[in-house]
Amino acid sequence: MSNTDKRTKRAKNKAKQARLQKQRAQEKSNQEQVVHVPPDIVEMFQTLPGFSSEYEAVPYLKKHVLSSAALPHDVEMSVAILYVMYGNWKVLDSDALYLSDLLMVAEQIAEHPKFIEQFYQENSLVQ
Repeated sequence: MSNTDKRTKRAKNKAKQARLQKQRAQEKSNQEQVVHVPPDIVEMFQTLPGFSSEYEAVPYLKKHVLSSAALPHDVEMSVAILYVMYGNWKVLDSDALYLSDLLMVAEQIAEHPKFIEQFYQENSLVQ
């Protein structure tokens, strides 16, 4: 085998290894992340009214978000995320969600007219 053949073979193997490493990194980043409801949030969920399509818990969740030490950038989305977590915890009795599902449902909830009405109501719990 000549030197050029050996060089070509080494280059192919090196390219293959780089391609496989990149593929493994991509597969690892595509794995679903699971989000768990923290115990302090579960305690707060236990004090909320029942989960319904009327979004009655939204003012309470908004109060919780606004009373936290670090105010989130998007309060409305934070409340929607908490509402989805609350629904999952209350209805399915589960404290685990896939992050992608959580964000997708929270975006849909945040656009719902009843959610928006409860979030922005004048006589809300938050003054």
